[in-house]
Amino acid sequence: MALTDQELLLLDNFMYYSGSVDVESGYTTLGELIDDYKRNPDLVNEATLSGGFETEEGIENFQNILAEIDSNDKLRDLKLGPVTNPATDKLVRGRCFIECDEAGNEISTVVAFRGTGGSVAAWKDNFEGLYLEETQAQNIAKDYIEQLGMTDLTVTGHSKGGNFAMYVTAMCGDQVERCVSFDGQGFGPDFFSSISAEQLKEVSEKIKSVNAHNDFVSILLTPIAGEILYVENEGILADGHSPYDLYTSNKGELALTDGMFTEEIAVSQDSLMNGAHNWLEDFVKDLPEDEKVLFGDVAGNLVSQFIARDANWGNTLESLGSDVKEYGAEKWEDVKDFAADKWEDAKDFAAETLADAKEGLSEIGEGISDFFADAKEDLSELGDGISDWLRDAKDDLSELGEDVSEWFADAKLDLSEAKDGLSEFLGDALDNGKIVLKEGVDGALYVAEEAGKAVGNLVDGAGNLAKKGLKELSEIFER
Repeated sequence: MALTDQELLLLDNFMYYSGSVDVESGYTTLGELIDDYKRNPDLVNEATLSGGFETEEGIENFQNILAEIDSNDKLRDLKLGPVTNPATDKLVRGRCFIECDEAGNEISTVVAFRGTGGSVAAWKDNFEGLYLEETQAQNIAKDYIEQLGMTDLTVTGHSKGGNFAMYVTAMCGDQVERCVSFDGQGFGPDFFSSISAEQLKEVSEKIKSVNAHNDFVSILLTPIAGEILYVENEGILADGHSPYDLYTSNKGELALTDGMFTEEIAVSQDSLMNGAHNWLEDFVKDLPEDEKVLFGDVAGNLVSQFIARDANWGNTLESLGSDVKEYGAEKWEDVKDFAADKWEDAKDFAAETLADAKEGLSEIGEGISDFFADAKEDLSELGDGISDWLRDAKDDLSELGEDVSEWFADAKLDLSEAKDGLSEFLGDALDNGKIVLKEGVDGALYVAEEAGKAVGNLVDGAGNLAKKGLKELSEIFER
């Protein structure tokens, strides 16, 4: 029965122990190698461990991993197969684990790759994947698989080991049946240009990528796995990439899924890591090739100095200086070539422009001459026209003056006659007014006189009437 995802993750933890590729002891099974550790626990120490296990707490954690393996008979019974070349251990460490049936027949083979081993070379190789189709370490891993000559392989690894597992699946597809990567980084643009879309689709269907939701390595570059799962990891910061925390954080859930990482126990990727992944992909995609190389080399050198065990700032600064100097030299050559090309273009442009300008100025000169000749003729005709107009205007003004004089003479005569008529009219009106006024006054006096007489008669009548009334009243009283 094939190993579960959980068992593969235990083997990937185990690969961070240098004793995992021991061939000199002559052990034939993983159980025998574990027993050797139990007899000599001092074999596990800071010098023989990497991958975050090289601290006091890390050593204790690794002992827990060994205990987990020791309690699993299927893992103890795994037959130890060929290992990668010890000379390249700083870059690549891998080993075959062969599962056999009770009769000793081989039924499945697992190849587990260690993650970055803590060396400057290994860390720089991580970043060279940004601009190389195949890095030196990837080539070593591929050669190892090809030299095994085995088929139906299950390949696995954590971190850089996961990248190796995915890479050999892509390059040695006929030999690999299944791939499970844990926190493995993706691939750069040059890798994708070397593989057809059809081949990539076929390869991706074999690959499962299991990553801690807060892992910061699997976000690098572009993944090729057909199945990508994000799972719990209780570790923080650097432990977000710890294979031990990845195992312990999911042990309880894996017991419910028969040791397999599935959608049932998956969670969402941390939003910060998701955003960082998207930004990095866009950043790399837009980088020119030479700047991509410079960025990969500078980043690899700097990161390795803070993480690698064999870091040496002197060597790194020298390497950085060399990278920048080489980049600057290439850029200077580009600038010189660009300037030379532009100078030739400028000379050609200037020559063409001067020729065009000369021809244009000649045409403009001819046009100006024609314009002034036409203008001279037009001005002469205009002068003749103005002279004729002025002569006609003089005659018209003379005639107008005579007409104005005659009009004023007639107007003077008309005004004199009007004056005499007005005087006569006013005299007649005054005489007539006097007559009318006298007749009006006489009439008014006559009316007044007649009115006075009428009033007198009326008063007299009223008096007589009163006297008569009083008399009759007196008679009445007398009676």
